Formats: sequence, structure tokens, C-alpha cells
Amino acid sequence: MYAEAAGLTAAVTQTARASGVPVHEVTDGGLRKVLDVVEPQDLVAVARHRPAALDDLVSATALGRGPLVVLVAVGDPGNAGTVIRSAEAAGCAGVVLTEGSVDPYNPKAVRATAGSIFRMPVSEGVPFPTIVDACQRAGVATWAMVGGHGLVLDGVDLTGPVALVVGNEAHGLTAAQAAACSARLSIPMSGSVESLNAAVSAAVVMFEAARQRRSTTEPTSRPDDPVGHNEHRSHDADPAAGSGRTESNGPPTSSPPPTLPTGAHE
Repeated sequence: MYAEAAGLTAAVTQTARASGVPVHEVTDGGLRKVLDVVEPQDLVAVARHRPAALDDLVSATALGRGPLVVLVAVGDPGNAGTVIRSAEAAGCAGVVLTEGSVDPYNPKAVRATAGSIFRMPVSEGVPFPTIVDACQRAGVATWAMVGGHGLVLDGVDLTGPVALVVGNEAHGLTAAQAAACSARLSIPMSGSVESLNAAVSAAVVMFEAARQRRSTTEPTSRPDDPVGHNEHRSHDADPAAGSGRTESNGPPTSSPPPTLPTGAHE
């Protein structure tokens, strides 16, 4: 850990020292010269990077610990970070970034996670076919989020073991990538909007999955209980969220989910 004078007295610095972490004093203003933020904190820590293993994340999803979120060639660090933050809030099992995606430990991505990067299991640099194969072996259905020609989200059952596959901001998933998934889903939209931001699209589907899981275990609100039995936290919009476009509105059709991810179908 490295700390300027004000940071040396911080509680976290004292805790670090008590735990045996070396703390080095830095000249005031020194951190600003080496960090990429305009107004950095008075201290900075260097920690070992321990990425999660793909098989562990797939197994967690197969065991019912929440959906797996797969980001395919997502390039904007703000989008990646916001998805990781939303995934934690929605109770997902983990996030996997394919090869060709942004580094989730990019400084902007880390800030966009608002701390979730340190709690949420994240695997990175995994080839897309490897992810699909792992999900197939574990019985995890892979849902490709596509624009305009998938099953409408409202009628899709996301209560079982599922992987939500989000494509690149500008181009979405390729035809081959979508075909490799178990099925395709689209978000219904009104008006003339062509698409939603990648992180927004992912959040919509993640929280729909969370709502469906809650509805199977929690009571609904009663007319004489205006607050309802369940209280859930909400947060302000994240200004660090990145730009980009992806999934758009789907047709007014619905269908049961695939029982096993054995191939491409709608």
C-alpha cells in the first residue's frame, strides 16, 4: 500500500498495517503523477489478481446460484463495469468476458463497477466456443440476446440455470455466435428506438431473471400492504456507464425455454 500524509492515518491503512501489509509513505501530490484520475485518494493499494475459473462459474449457475452473464467482445470499459455492478445487484453467479473484450480491470471499468469487481466472480479472455461447450456439459441454457428476431423476454422462463449472452456494442452477436446458443431472446420496446445500450440491455434481462426467481419463493404485496412484503434497494444511475448499442425490440411471441442447450433454435 502507498499513502500520502493524509492517507497514513486512515482506518484502512491502520488495518493494513495490523494485517502485515507493507505501507509506504508517498510525498504529497505524488499519487496524482502516477494515477489516471484527476483527484485521486490519499492512498492506493496493489493486490494480486485472482480471476475466477470458468468451470467454477458454470457450476455455480448449474447449482442454482443465479444466471451467468457472458460478455462477447464488449469493448467499452464503462459498459463492462456497469454489467459487473448490475450482475452483483441482480444476484448473478458471475460474469465471463470473452477474448477480444475489454480488460475488466481497466481503471474506468473498475470505477464503473463501484466496488463490485472485488466481490463478483469474473473470468476473462475465454474463447466463446469454450463457454458454450462448458454450459452445454453442465446443462446450462445459453440465451443469446439479439435484436428483433428472438423470443420476447416477457414470455421467457429464466428461473432455471441460464447463461445470458450479450454481444458487442456496435454489432451485437454474429450469426454463428447466436446460432451456437440454445435460444434467442429480445427485449420488447416501444417507439422508434432501434436499440438499447449494451449495459442497459443486460441489466433489463438480469433483473427480469431475478424477478422471476423471487416470484417463486417470495409472497407478493397485498392490497392492504401498500409497501409490500419485499423491500429492495435501488440506486442512482451510474454516470460511469459507457456508450454503445445492442439488443432491440423483439416480436410479440413467446415460448418455453430450452430444456437443455443442445443446439441453436428459437
